[in-house]
Amino acid sequence: MIDTVIARGKVRQLMVVMEAEREVLLRGPLEDLEKISAKRDALLEALVGGGPVTRQVLALRLADIREMATRNGGLIKAAMEGMKAAMKEVANMEEELNKLATYAKNGERMVVAHTPPGKGHKV
Repeated sequence: MIDTVIARGKVRQLMVVMEAEREVLLRGPLEDLEKISAKRDALLEALVGGGPVTRQVLALRLADIREMATRNGGLIKAAMEGMKAAMKEVANMEEELNKLATYAKNGERMVVAHTPPGKGHKV
């Protein structure tokens, strides 16, 4: 009986932590993910490594946990793709900052390479 109560409590804690993970993924700060992930992993290890009663209680909620994990995995993937896109945009902006466009006497546009101070260029 006590094993069932403890296992149910751990499953509830796991679901609360996974919901907190979702909130952080949606609203930030993303730095909190490390602490939340460690807590989630510890709860999962305790549940999976528990006795037969614990595993039985876990099995009853496994579909819900799997659904939450899939949802959070999608959010993590989206966050990573967003960060990659942002890094690419910053790199493109930096590249554009390193170009100086001007016009020749005949009116043709020409790009002159330009490296701002602090970017491998001595003034």
